[in-house]
Order: sequence, then C-alpha cells, then structure tokens
Amino acid sequence: MSDDSQPKPQSENLRIFEQFMKKKGLDTPACPVCKTNEWGVSLVQAATGLDITAMRPTNAQLPCLVITCSNCYYVMQFAWLPIMREASNAG
Repeated sequence: MSDDSQPKPQSENLRIFEQFMKKKGLDTPACPVCKTNEWGVSLVQAATGLDITAMRPTNAQLPCLVITCSNCYYVMQFAWLPIMREASNAG
C-alpha cells in the first residue's frame, strides 16, 4: 500500500497526470488562452471553503494538481486524489 500523501518529484506528477489523461482517452490539454502545450506542474492544498455534506463553511483542504502554462501563465487545476487512486489501482 503506497502513501499518496508523500510528495513526488514534479516530473513524476506530470507523468501520472499524462497517463491518467491517456487512460481517459484525452490529450494533455492545450492552453485555452495561447494554445501552447508547455506546462509547469505543482501540487497544492486548495481550500474548499464549504462542507458539501453539511452546507456550512469549513477549513477543509483538497489536494489539487495545478498546471500552469509556461507561455502565458494560465492556470488549471485537477483534483489529485481520484487521479492517484486510479494510478494506484492500475499499478
């Protein structure tokens, strides 16, 4: 059993993300602003701000993979835990 909370090198995170996208039949997205396909990648803890089950404010955080366009710095983020779960189940 692997520990998904341990940080991985950024190149490894990008590899996992690219494999996830390929498995879903999707290409790594081109930037919607400048159309390039050069991305920087990092993991962050994004504050959700809302407990969906109780509909009240919370300090909960959600691990997100943030990819940033290396040309125009547009930012996209993806929920990281479901991606890691699929990667763990595949390997």
